[in-house]
Amino acid sequence: MTLKARLAASGVDSAHARVVYGASGVALVVVDGEGENSIVVTPGANAAFTSLTEAELATVRGADVLVAQLEIPVETVTEAALAARAAGVRVLLNAAPARTVPTELLDAVDLLVVNEGEARTISGRGRDHPEALLSLVPRAVVTLGDQGAWYCDRDGTVVRVPAFKVDTVDSTAAGDAFTGALAVAWGEGRELVDAVRWACAAGAACVRRLGASVSLPQRAEIDTIFGTPA
Repeated sequence: MTLKARLAASGVDSAHARVVYGASGVALVVVDGEGENSIVVTPGANAAFTSLTEAELATVRGADVLVAQLEIPVETVTEAALAARAAGVRVLLNAAPARTVPTELLDAVDLLVVNEGEARTISGRGRDHPEALLSLVPRAVVTLGDQGAWYCDRDGTVVRVPAFKVDTVDSTAAGDAFTGALAVAWGEGRELVDAVRWACAAGAACVRRLGASVSLPQRAEIDTIFGTPA
């Protein structure tokens, strides 16, 4: 099954997906006995995604939330974020993989999502100092794997959200499940602490299965885990 066919089967509108000629990006994932992974990425055609068309910019401007990450050129991400910001669209940046993020991009971000290593790269501080990111962005989430996540904002909120306890088979795509669920919950109007908890449920659902895209959960599965004690 092609990627676009899989997206369609999952109910994702891929009408605006762009085909770039060249080798597709590839991620090689090694999973250890505890379900933790190491990933080696060859960007391939991802690196060719430079600049946005007017149609793509119009789609960005009409969104509820723009979700971006750093597996395409940072210049393209910045262009999209600035367009979203100018249109009043909220910008969620998952700053992965870890790298230095330009100030111009950070200035356009409403909510930053990073893991421990990415937080250290961006702010110079580790997992126990999520508030260090608030000098750069107004709201931040630091994911902690099976320890849950931190949420903090410039209004003074600093909350540790616990993880849901499940048997981990493969942690691949757990961060992607978390970020996607967080964006959905935020876009639907949940308070962000509650949205982070729902995102933790999505991550927990994901790690119970082997694989990446095939392990991403449906809403009903997330809701079931969300209804159990963390």
